[in-house]
Amino acid sequence: MAVSRDQRGLFALVFSLLLVLSSLSLLIQPTNTVHAEKASIVLGYYTSWNPPENLDPNKVTHINYAFADVCWEGEHGNPDNEEIPDDEPKTWSCKDFQGNEAELANGTIVLYDYETDLVELPKLAQLKNQNKDLKTLISVGGWTLSNNLSLVARTDETRETFAQSAVDFVREFDLDGLDLDWEYPVAAGMPNNHRDPSDKENHTLLLQAVRDAFNEAEKEDGREYLVTIAGAATWAYAENNELGKIAEIVDYMAIMSYDINGTWTGLTGHNSPLYFDPLEEQVRGWSFGIASTPNVYGAVPKDKLLLGLPFYGHSWAGCNEDNEGKKVMENGAYQQCAAGWEKPGLGGGTLNYDVVKPLINQDGYHYFFDNVAKVPYLYNESKGEFISYDNVESLGYKVNFIKETGLAGAMVWDLAGDDEDYNLLKTVSYGLGVSNEAPEPDPVPEVEIGLTDEFAPVSAGSLLKVLKDGEATGVQIQLPTDLPEGTKLKIEEATEGMDKLSGLKADGPVYTFTFEYPDGEAFTSEEGFGLTFPVKEDSNDPALYYFNSEDGEWEKVSNEVAQNEITVIVSHFSTFGIFVEDEEIDNDGSVDGNKEDEDEDDNGTGTGGNGDDDNGTGTGGNDDGDNGTGTGGNNDDDNGDDNGTDKGKDDANGIDKGTNNDKTDAGEKSGSSNKLPNTATNLYNMLAVGFIVILVGAGLFIYQRRKELVKE
Repeated sequence: MAVSRDQRGLFALVFSLLLVLSSLSLLIQPTNTVHAEKASIVLGYYTSWNPPENLDPNKVTHINYAFADVCWEGEHGNPDNEEIPDDEPKTWSCKDFQGNEAELANGTIVLYDYETDLVELPKLAQLKNQNKDLKTLISVGGWTLSNNLSLVARTDETRETFAQSAVDFVREFDLDGLDLDWEYPVAAGMPNNHRDPSDKENHTLLLQAVRDAFNEAEKEDGREYLVTIAGAATWAYAENNELGKIAEIVDYMAIMSYDINGTWTGLTGHNSPLYFDPLEEQVRGWSFGIASTPNVYGAVPKDKLLLGLPFYGHSWAGCNEDNEGKKVMENGAYQQCAAGWEKPGLGGGTLNYDVVKPLINQDGYHYFFDNVAKVPYLYNESKGEFISYDNVESLGYKVNFIKETGLAGAMVWDLAGDDEDYNLLKTVSYGLGVSNEAPEPDPVPEVEIGLTDEFAPVSAGSLLKVLKDGEATGVQIQLPTDLPEGTKLKIEEATEGMDKLSGLKADGPVYTFTFEYPDGEAFTSEEGFGLTFPVKEDSNDPALYYFNSEDGEWEKVSNEVAQNEITVIVSHFSTFGIFVEDEEIDNDGSVDGNKEDEDEDDNGTGTGGNGDDDNGTGTGGNDDGDNGTGTGGNNDDDNGDDNGTDKGKDDANGIDKGTNNDKTDAGEKSGSSNKLPNTATNLYNMLAVGFIVILVGAGLFIYQRRKELVKE
């Protein structure tokens, strides 16, 4: 069938409209949610006594409200509640959901704090207006309110009462299920808890009763109700519960993979270490990393497990009092302090992240990161205090572990512990594909270190600012994140090599850096150390040199100045300084080969060898590459590496003298960070083409219509 020009114009117009609309659809992306290959769970606990403020419900998939209680013999509460002063009531008469006293059967679920709960539970329900997929559950028990759960689980009658009251509770407050946080069946928990060996089987029976009651309620209400539990990260818990059978009943299990160490002992440790640490085993006699918890829950499918992540930490006081509070460096995170009952730490021994964060490297709280356990901690020598906690970096490692291991997701205790911008929650939510809002990275810990002939402890990831007589020198060292714990550093005015300045004179700081690593072992960082030296504005062609002690010569590292600084990446340290050529020396090119040969090198540098490259750098060897960089070896590449360095062999001090390298080079501060991504450019090109096609199509359509009218 022939197509008329009129139809062709119409087709062009429709096609162009579709092209523009499809391009615009690429711009209109969801602002809060991205889709992972498999949906992950991000569960957060919402505590009645410290509810989260300004929570974005799109960053969680589930919220557990903590905690509800159970009625027993007309009362609820715990007479041994440690959080309530002894002169105040710790148990109360049971009441209905409206706060009226009522005669309730043993095992009935009740509100714990009626005045608070009747305010907070409606707020929880309102969060669903912002996230229609949000699931909310009531959590029963917890550390303080598990005292009667063993009694509730012992008989068919009390189990049935508990299950039916669970249905009533979720219906009353528009919830999506029940979380049983029994701490703990059979053994452990608060000393006054009722417990019995039959708890092991009864725990399973109690959960089955709830599941059966919810199944009936689902038929009547036309909605799904969840049954979940929270369990300890211990082999004893696995032994005292039928985890395999429970897994067939519940929707998922949240592992409380924290409180691995705490102030119940005077030996410090990590609240939630990801990995086993041989040093801890050596100091403490044992070590446990939460990466082992999937093995503890081996009877449970991994896609039913949530890894618990703490937004809080533990603090110790009275540390190393026999050593004036000084940290025992060789013991790392395992220091001898006072137990909590002997001398409470800051905040009574427990601190939320929003309290810890402002302390980092302030008022003597020095930051350390344990690269074995993959968690941070603070130590204050003047106050003799130790704080274990988690931050964005450590949670990033744990989120990666969750994904690599195939777990269902993460559980957070608790949401209110985060900073005001919810950076910890963003780390979890973004990492698991629930939200597309990434967290702000942890602030780089800045530490001032003075010139001294004594070694000072330094920590991985820190930015060291060098002082002289209390004044900033402008010299900085960015320590790598893989720096071993227990590393020490001293920085001194240089004397080494200062009598061998052939053709050079100092034009800025010249310092000798000496690192001391644990057990005297050598260390080579995979990331490298960032080293920055200041340069005077009026300096004539300044450069950063280091002293090669093996050759007894000064070698140029870099003369690339950005913002009055020279920054390089190095793998080892010796003596470094800023130098310029000494104008008093005859400028005839005869001084130790340090004079640049302008005749042979086009925009290149030849040092101690032949530099025949164009726009390249030849150092200590032959470099025949074009636009490449050769260091300490032969480089015959054309165009070199892709923005990289053919390093050949590092020299004796491990200096990477190329201006480009495959590490993150802090010296390239003036790079192309402000460039738009290619996807943006392509997208707007598509829009432009679409609009042009519209104009052409519309023109053809109008022209053809006019032509038809003239014929008529």
